[in-house]
Amino acid sequence: MNPPDTKHTESFNLSILARDMDGPTFRAALERLGFSQVEFARLLGSSRRATQYWLEKGPPRSVACLVHLLLEQGMSTPTPGVLVDPRSAEASDAALSAIEPELSRLLKRAEQAGWPRPLLVSAVAHFVAARILD
Repeated sequence: MNPPDTKHTESFNLSILARDMDGPTFRAALERLGFSQVEFARLLGSSRRATQYWLEKGPPRSVACLVHLLLEQGMSTPTPGVLVDPRSAEASDAALSAIEPELSRLLKRAEQAGWPRPLLVSAVAHFVAARILD
């Protein structure tokens, strides 16, 4: 087995996985990301009541990790109302604009490592069909 190619590895701060987050910090993070309580609860599939509790006491570590990742990666957040109908063209366009930069970086790194683009596109399509649409 060949050693991993580290020249294309982006730095990632693993300490975010172990960080706790208090309520005021969580509130500030949601505001910075552009989420209302309801929108964030809907995104996670949790209740508004849970989000309200987290705003007071701090979220569980898994949610704090997600928030830290969103902040660190600079992921854009949906504009209010876009998630009302996730099948709409507006929602689809917004989601694509949020993930396109990361997908482009991933494809570029894979191509630099020698993977042919048609095979990568096929692999992404398979990934979506097998893991997300099921």
